[in-house]
Amino acid sequence: MGTVAARMAPCVRMLVGGGLVVFQADAGLNESGFAALLGAPGEGRGVFCPAAELEEVYGFLSEQLSPGVTLVGVSGVGTFRVAPVGAVGRLAGRIAIVTGAAQGFGKGLAAHMAAEGALLVVADLNLPLAEQTAAELRTRFGPDAARALPVDVSDGASVEALVEQTVLLYGGLDLMVSNAGVLRAGGLEEIDQKAFEFVTRVNYTGYFLCAKYAAEVMRLQRRFAPGRTADINQINSKSGLEGSTKDFAYAGGKFGGI
Repeated sequence: MGTVAARMAPCVRMLVGGGLVVFQADAGLNESGFAALLGAPGEGRGVFCPAAELEEVYGFLSEQLSPGVTLVGVSGVGTFRVAPVGAVGRLAGRIAIVTGAAQGFGKGLAAHMAAEGALLVVADLNLPLAEQTAAELRTRFGPDAARALPVDVSDGASVEALVEQTVLLYGGLDLMVSNAGVLRAGGLEEIDQKAFEFVTRVNYTGYFLCAKYAAEVMRLQRRFAPGRTADINQINSKSGLEGSTKDFAYAGGKFGGI
């Protein structure tokens, strides 16, 4: 993750005991400005961190944060607002990304997870359709249930940006579902290099990138909550166990995933 704020948000979320942590950038934030924010009606308990270096911030927050803190300010960075998650279910309060979730199988996964209380990021190359799906989930499961973000799973910068934006929206990441996939069938005489590499980039490289950037957040969360668990899942296929006729490009990526 490229920004300091994205590296702080999981720390805040773990140290206050979970919940929803929303970041608001404010490069000019100082102690007096934070005090004014905290004095607004309805605000609860707050902590202001004057440190600037990341490890210093980690140390300060580890000493000062505990359940009950609702507003955290970091000098020159911004604020992290903590809110309870009202959802119930097996995944209540868990933050999840599902790639390729705008339609089809991915949409079904996202809907089931939202029904179980997860906070969903509907990630897809087709952003307008992802936004439509996220809006449907919010209507069914509440205003925090889902957000839509764009992603090209075959591009590292795009996946990294997806994970970072998720962390800044919700405060962390507990479940990455690498679902986006494509199929181009054909024999050696039919599949060209471009098609072969396209299938491999989406199905295999895409899973690698999802795992790589999701794990970064999950390791950070575990640093501040040693008992914390998280999951990275790939939607695989029987083709990943045994090849099938004219499916070698698809089967290779799925086998690699396994």
